[in-house]
Amino acid sequence: MKLLTIAWKTGFESVKRVTMLIFLGIGTIIMLAVLFGLRVDYVDGHPDTLILFGNAIPINEGFIDPSAYIYLFTIGGSLMGMMLFGMIATAGIIPSFLKRGTIDIYLSKPISRLHLLFSKYLGGVSAIAAALLYFFLGMFLIVAIKTGYWNPSVFYVWGLGVILFACVYAMASFLAVISRSIGVVLIFVYLHLFILSDIIDSYQDFPIGFLQTKSAEIVFTVLHYLLPQIQPMLAQMMGIFERQTIPGAMFENGFDFMPFVYSLLSGIFFFLLAYLKFRQSDY
Repeated sequence: MKLLTIAWKTGFESVKRVTMLIFLGIGTIIMLAVLFGLRVDYVDGHPDTLILFGNAIPINEGFIDPSAYIYLFTIGGSLMGMMLFGMIATAGIIPSFLKRGTIDIYLSKPISRLHLLFSKYLGGVSAIAAALLYFFLGMFLIVAIKTGYWNPSVFYVWGLGVILFACVYAMASFLAVISRSIGVVLIFVYLHLFILSDIIDSYQDFPIGFLQTKSAEIVFTVLHYLLPQIQPMLAQMMGIFERQTIPGAMFENGFDFMPFVYSLLSGIFFFLLAYLKFRQSDY
């Protein structure tokens, strides 16, 4: 019960942060843009053309579910940005509670260090889950009401998005425990999101000699399974919508759970490292 109480307070405090309000504001702006920039033209009572921000897409030319195209364009184009703002909003949760004076108060409570650290982690993940649900639910209702296509796949992608953030946030929690610095957390997380994840997934395509060696292959293979697989997870999430737009699109082999499985194992690994460091630290 104490764990859930601390997690709830942590999540509520995160929602009140300016960065989180920006996060929610971006989602609201996107929803309003879709609300006023989307319409469907009908011919003989049947939907004929989807018009999004002035671009006309004929519905009768191979589209399975026109709403999936809207989600692919809007959610797919904004998910990474929202994740980045979410990381900024929650990166300070663990460093701030590890400050001298604050941590003393927490350690005086009758709760184990494992439960204490996990409650802070859970609070950060819960705050982002709630913010993403606001955006995904709003998009679902707007698109469904305006087009008549009620596509529940939005909520599958929401759940996968929460898993993606939880995996990355576990790595961020480990960095926060060992550095106690918001800056260090954001630098290393963004380094992975923007640079390292792309290099790991496509290092063989880079025209650099030392990246083509056996040693490089071993290093990048280890990093591939050790770190959260951001790009593969995003590709599978967007593939859900891709398969619902045009038959024979790029994702023909079905959904691949393995990037999420490996990333969850990575998240567990990093959280356990964070806990071991937290347990051994003298505050």
